[in-house]
Amino acid sequence: MIKLTKIDILIIALFLVLVCVPDYAWAQFGGLTSAGKQIFKGLRKIIYPASAVGVICVCIGGFFGNINWKWLTAIVVGLVVISMCTGFIELFTPEGSAPDLK
Repeated sequence: MIKLTKIDILIIALFLVLVCVPDYAWAQFGGLTSAGKQIFKGLRKIIYPASAVGVICVCIGGFFGNINWKWLTAIVVGLVVISMCTGFIELFTPEGSAPDLK
């Protein structure tokens, strides 16, 4: 009978973790990226109308001589970030980048 020491068991456990985890990680990566795309596409439907109200309010303030450039900049930067997030996800994770392990 083979007697295993604690170090042998640790080495075997590390080897099994290194062999098994990448498949699981790749399987979860595909679901994560598709969920991220759906979240940001859905977020656009909420953010765009709300930001339109914000832009209108800033414009009304500008009409009366009290424009708040800080708010206007925050609205514009927020819109750019929200609109570009889905593009960034698709850029860095093209279709087929995560192997289908089903």
